[in-house]
Amino acid sequence: MLLLAPDRLRLEVTDSGLTERRPAMASSAAPDWFENERHRGLFLVSALALAWGHRPVLDHPALNLGLTVWADFTLDPAAIPSGLPPFVHAG
Repeated sequence: MLLLAPDRLRLEVTDSGLTERRPAMASSAAPDWFENERHRGLFLVSALALAWGHRPVLDHPALNLGLTVWADFTLDPAAIPSGLPPFVHAG
């Protein structure tokens, strides 16, 4: 978690899986139920987040070390505990 601004929180999830596939929104018109079911989390993220995206763990032309998916959310600054550091690792 990262406080980008007093009213903005960024959540990031990193997967070290080696894959050429990138996160994608499933299409409600797609006939493959399993494929739609796999990507429904991104529907939730897209509906709740201000913005979301992804980036490689390491930007390298030959290595695929995983992917980080991030999402930014609005916060009420009055609801944030005082003294919270700008970066919070929850692990």
